[in-house]
Amino acid sequence: MQKPKVIVARCQTDVPDFLGLTVLQLDTDDDLEFVGRSIPETTCQIAGGAAFRLDPELDVRCRVDYVAKNVAHFIHFILDWSIKDR
Repeated sequence: MQKPKVIVARCQTDVPDFLGLTVLQLDTDDDLEFVGRSIPETTCQIAGGAAFRLDPELDVRCRVDYVAKNVAHFIHFILDWSIKDR
């Protein structure tokens, strides 16, 4: 529940491996595009929520690296990544 500028500032300071977002509203395209353009290239953006089911191109426009269809897909992604990282 943070504003996009706060999310971006924190990512630019801390440079996390992952940024996870839940996008429920369709009117957040501009904010999500801003986040995708502004976070470090090395930060993998994982997102999910109804907006991605209703707008299949949203992930491409907003530089989302992985769209989790549900929490099980999110957990699978994280577990798969952690195994590859070893």
